Amino acid sequence: TYKIFIVASALDAHAVKATDKIHCENGIYRLGAKEVIHDVHPYGGLTVEQIITKSSNIGAYKVSNKIGPARLDQYLRDFGFGRRSGVIFPGENAGLLRSLKAARSAIDRATVAFGQGVSVTPLQMTMAISAMGNGGVLMEPMLVKEIVSPQGEKITEYPPRPLRRVLSQDTAEQMLSIMATVCQPGGTAPVAKPEGFTAAGKTGTAQKLVGRAYSHNKFNALFIGLVPAEKPVLAITVIIDEPKGAIYGGVVAAP
Repeated sequence: TYKIFIVASALDAHAVKATDKIHCENGIYRLGAKEVIHDVHPYGGLTVEQIITKSSNIGAYKVSNKIGPARLDQYLRDFGFGRRSGVIFPGENAGLLRSLKAARSAIDRATVAFGQGVSVTPLQMTMAISAMGNGGVLMEPMLVKEIVSPQGEKITEYPPRPLRRVLSQDTAEQMLSIMATVCQPGGTAPVAKPEGFTAAGKTGTAQKLVGRAYSHNKFNALFIGLVPAEKPVLAITVIIDEPKGAIYGGVVAAP
């Protein structure tokens, strides 16, 4: 799911256009003697939009290279990754987002483009995708809308509070249309679209960390989405912990 924030950052920084074509190396891209990035399916040339539609790891890495580590770092932190949201609830974790500029190896910078070497909370993911539905503005997460007395009188109200602008309005709208292709035939989550509605989102199938290595049989299956796709009202995050049988986010979490 992290790829949408990479692509949104690159589009907003004018480092790429949605129609730019990226060679995705037919599914295998070697960074060094031992370091290889794989795609689930082999793709040749994909547009930046198709990299999201098809969920190409290699494409996301190449897009991240276009923007550069320092600028990408700033965008990801502006989205709220690597910092606490400040929600009024105990035990919130800031997650883990190392400085891309300070990353020593190419593989460390590469894996961030598709969400490895990063830890995030469901709240951070939901906040970040909500910013795309809010015209590019990140909002403060609220647990309480209002406090009402036993007599039904409104005592206190907590109105929505913007934190900062992350993307331009144009980029946010562009991302909605790109993420809508994920929920259409040819995307990774056509089953995510509720009957009678449009939806925009992103699937994820994330290997779990077991000890010091990524597991090949334990996964989180994810879908984060907005509905309807044009002027979203809801942001929804679904995470299935270690699904059995089918493992892919588009199959397990999206419905």
